[in-house]
Amino acid sequence: MVNKNVLVVTLDDAAQADTDELRAAGWMPTYDSLVAQGIEYRQAYCSPQCSPSRRGIFFSKFYFSESGVGCDPMPGAEPPLSLPSIADVAATALVQNRALFGKWHLGGDPTDPTGSTFLTAPLVHGFTHWQGTPGNMTSCGGSGYSNWKYANTAAGTYSPSTLYSPLEIEQQLSAYIAAHSGEPMFIKWSMNLPHAPFHTVPTSCRPPGYPAITITDRDRFKMMLAAADYQLGRVLAPLALSDWLVIVIGDNGTPESISPDPARAKNSTYERGVRIPLVMAGAGLIPSTSEKLVSGVDILPTLADYWTVAPPTGIDGISLVGGTHGFVLVGQAGGWFGGNPAVPGDWAAIGNFTGGQRWKLRRFGLPNQALTEELYDLVADPDELVPLVPNTHFAISLYLRNHLLAAGAP
Repeated sequence: MVNKNVLVVTLDDAAQADTDELRAAGWMPTYDSLVAQGIEYRQAYCSPQCSPSRRGIFFSKFYFSESGVGCDPMPGAEPPLSLPSIADVAATALVQNRALFGKWHLGGDPTDPTGSTFLTAPLVHGFTHWQGTPGNMTSCGGSGYSNWKYANTAAGTYSPSTLYSPLEIEQQLSAYIAAHSGEPMFIKWSMNLPHAPFHTVPTSCRPPGYPAITITDRDRFKMMLAAADYQLGRVLAPLALSDWLVIVIGDNGTPESISPDPARAKNSTYERGVRIPLVMAGAGLIPSTSEKLVSGVDILPTLADYWTVAPPTGIDGISLVGGTHGFVLVGQAGGWFGGNPAVPGDWAAIGNFTGGQRWKLRRFGLPNQALTEELYDLVADPDELVPLVPNTHFAISLYLRNHLLAAGAP
């Protein structure tokens, strides 16, 4: 069981297009090293917002609701205990050390000044340890990466911190791994980087030689993404990859404010909003690039496969080294399910078809109004420049639409 250690890392608000840009500039060597030793998935998807995507990763279910975002007092935000989590699967596999480091972002009572329900939320979902923040750096009373609310289940504390969050979490994570050397571990590192607020990263977390001058928020975002890769490299440096399975995944796409096209970024189901980086490396994997359709919901069954335990029933995911999806679903509810009524909902189904075809059907609009649909041939039109009339491809559109409706999308 010693060789069944797992580290799953989530990058916050980094699209595949962002990591591709930074990798091309040479500033993601850790990610490149994992790609060289593992499997890179080039057709990977998550929902266009943080909480639905994280819920999908944790519970292997396609999910569209915005509940759980930050410290918003949303009724029923915390996932029900009837949903087995990724940490529960680790417990079934007798992995006794199950630690979450970083962002929880899946609910708890924001009106509790002691933070006790935030502290217990990850624990009742299978984790044995948590150090991090309930939401984003500016939620729960924080204002940034050096002024945030720090939850620590080992100490039983939930209090303001002026430590630079990424460095503090990295150091605590590394100390945890060292303290449990030789014992089975499942570690979920939910990074806050490179999520806003965009800032110049301190020298202690910046890759050596990275340009210190930043002019725009886009510059700062790229520096933060490079820092995330640099910190991951420091954590992995003392570890033998033969003893670990390492997965790095994004949670959604580029933030609108620093995207080349804000209308086609985070919060939309266009490719830059939902197509995310995903690499898996470890012993026994043959280095390769995969173009099969995969999703964040596939992480849980992949780990069940790795630990040789049965995955929970009723999940939407498939092991990354197993079968192939006929379709994956992404979306965000907007005002449809109790959110801001002025925010449009946006859902999409991406499907694989015979002959290597890949199509996407988008459904979007405001509550109490007719929904608009767009169909895209992602092979012929990967940049989604020419929306097609769905009825001109009736069978494909019907297949994708029916899967969205069956999952609860309007």
